Amino acid sequence: MIENNELLLEQYLQLPDRLASAIAGLNDAKLDLRKDGGWSIRQIVHHIVDGESLWQVNLRVIAGT
Repeated sequence: MIENNELLLEQYLQLPDRLASAIAGLNDAKLDLRKDGGWSIRQIVHHIVDGESLWQVNLRVIAGT
């Protein structure tokens, strides 16, 4: 179980770099591109970052217990 938790934590900590790599080199037109009226890449990235801020509180409580 501890090994699984350590692996999950390692993967979690890699997410910001993986997200930055995924959008590296995209210009404004590509970041704002929408397919079928859905969200743009820029909106998705902002949603992920905003959601991360909300979840950090929970994760800190878990880590502290």
